[in-house]
Amino acid sequence: MAAREASPGPLRYRLWCGGLHKDITEDEIRDAVGQIAEVKAVILRSSSKDTFCFIQLTNQKDMDKAIEMLDQSTGLGERVCAQPATADKKKFQERQDRPDRQDRPPRRQDSRRREAAA
Repeated sequence: MAAREASPGPLRYRLWCGGLHKDITEDEIRDAVGQIAEVKAVILRSSSKDTFCFIQLTNQKDMDKAIEMLDQSTGLGERVCAQPATADKKKFQERQDRPDRQDRPPRRQDSRRREAAA
């Protein structure tokens, strides 16, 4: 599996778009979205079921405008779905599934530390 790029910016300004044409390029996405919002980065991905991308924008106003213009549109795909990106659930689940975390008892709240500091 190829290594993933470092995060291009804050998650709160990252847009996820699915349902894209199979042969679309990052430049085509950047050009189309660049007409309605300031694009910082485009990361194109595909699976056996979908071609999708993450678009890093610069502010909330651009996020709102891009979602409004792209969601359910047909310019970049048959019917594009656009919504704010979310945290990587797969990566979070892998951390939770690690054996070293399952065997460890939960951390206890040690009130002695608070008393010593007081």
